[in-house]
Amino acid sequence: MDHDSFSDPYAQIGFINESQRTETIQKTLCPTWDQTLIFSSVKLYGEPNEIHHDPPNILIELFDKDQYVIKKQSSRIL
Repeated sequence: MDHDSFSDPYAQIGFINESQRTETIQKTLCPTWDQTLIFSSVKLYGEPNEIHHDPPNILIELFDKDQYVIKKQSSRIL
């Protein structure tokens, strides 16, 4: 959190063997990302019906980037 009590949040998204990062939103406590992340090299194995009923986990980690600490984890969602 910055000295002005705001965060500069971004999210790190993990899906199977690939990870991507969102853009950083400056000075907010309520971020909204209007962004699409495409995981193009992910391969799913199995029957489509099985994958539909038991899809792979998506890991979402939220971080605060500020000028004093480059990467500080805020929360983690699985």
